[in-house]
Amino acid sequence: MKPRNKRDRLVLQLNRELPPVTDQQKEWLKGKLKQWVLYKMGGQCKCTRCGYEWKEMPNTIRYWRDSLAVAVGVEDCQCPDCAAMMNVKYFRNYSGVDHTSMLIFTTYKGWQVIRFVHCTMQITWGRPTDYTIDERYQLWIDDDGNEVIMSLPYSRAPFHMSWHRGEPMVNARHNASSVGSYAFGDMFDADAAHVYPRYRVTNLVKRNGWSSALKVLQPYEQYEVLLGLLKDPKMETLAKWGDIELLNGYLSHPGTIGARRWQQVLIAHRHGYKIHDVGLWLDLLGFLEEEGKDLTSPHYICPADLRAEHDRWQRKIEERRRREKAHEKAMRDSRYRKAHERFASLCCILTDMSIRPLLTAPELLDEGEAMHHCVGTYTGKLDSLILSIRDNQDNRLETAEVNLDQMTVVQCRGFANHPSPRHREIEQAVKALLPEIMRLNAGKVIECQKNNI
Repeated sequence: MKPRNKRDRLVLQLNRELPPVTDQQKEWLKGKLKQWVLYKMGGQCKCTRCGYEWKEMPNTIRYWRDSLAVAVGVEDCQCPDCAAMMNVKYFRNYSGVDHTSMLIFTTYKGWQVIRFVHCTMQITWGRPTDYTIDERYQLWIDDDGNEVIMSLPYSRAPFHMSWHRGEPMVNARHNASSVGSYAFGDMFDADAAHVYPRYRVTNLVKRNGWSSALKVLQPYEQYEVLLGLLKDPKMETLAKWGDIELLNGYLSHPGTIGARRWQQVLIAHRHGYKIHDVGLWLDLLGFLEEEGKDLTSPHYICPADLRAEHDRWQRKIEERRRREKAHEKAMRDSRYRKAHERFASLCCILTDMSIRPLLTAPELLDEGEAMHHCVGTYTGKLDSLILSIRDNQDNRLETAEVNLDQMTVVQCRGFANHPSPRHREIEQAVKALLPEIMRLNAGKVIECQKNNI
């Protein structure tokens, strides 16, 4: 990608002047790979670090010692070539590839530079261990938090990804995107496995709160903190407090802590309160807000036992919601019962079946559970009358809905919404009952007219 502005052109020139990754840094990264002595029956051994192969004779003490180490996994073995002490692992035949990566925090001519280095180790019997180490991209950050990315050229597709090694770096952009049903992550998110232990940061980053305590964070979190120290005053405040737990919580919940709970964070810090579980503390604040408590009072937001207080308010919230749900259910049942109580005398008993109205919400729920359909949710349909059609043994056949405004049979449904074998007969019986339903419903019309409703 071509540079778009003066800053991009400047970083492109600085990238050509930047010293390469040192041999010491490469050796440190190699040491982070899975390294062991591979062992095969017969005494054949291979060091994965340097690739040296040798054979231990079965009549030597060392052969039997290594055999025991393989069996119990408690002893190391030293490579005769590179003198590295490594665990012994038994393999009949092993060829494999291992990967790792690291970030290098450094500076160059006033810029903060984060370098992403990737290492691949190829292990094959009969051949030396092959290492491929390449610097894939760099993140250049100025004192205002503006970022310029330098990257090796690459090609990426849903089923293909390759870096063009050996070519000079070019300007790049953060590239999270999606194409159709394929989602592509950001290749330049600084998500490495390790961070090189020797840090170099600019004076401004150090002044804004960078310290060695931040090294316990994950590599991509360290990158986000460094960027935030130049752009986010709240992150700068947390870093200067030295509260790593709260800083990590801020990275996970920036919208919650920064926008809604910052005042509570300041109050807790002012009173010397240590938040050991940020997620639990935020949940507690949510419970207190729902209960209408004063979130500026240290009595509520700085509990001595955070988990016990969280659980206590959670139980209160759940109990209140249960009562509200029960009250709402009772009110819904009361409204439904009052709207249909005039049909209490309606009951049609035919030769081999009966039709009865469902006048309460519990009756609707029982009907829905027994018939496996959704009539249990009809408690809000005050303009509909639900009828249950049953045989002489009180077995449910179908459920019918009658619209009281239009006096029509809306639907007749059997088990799981399928029509029963007697569907046509039941539908005709319900339609024959409409005049009686109309007569009973007329009382409501007359009452509404008297009340000018």
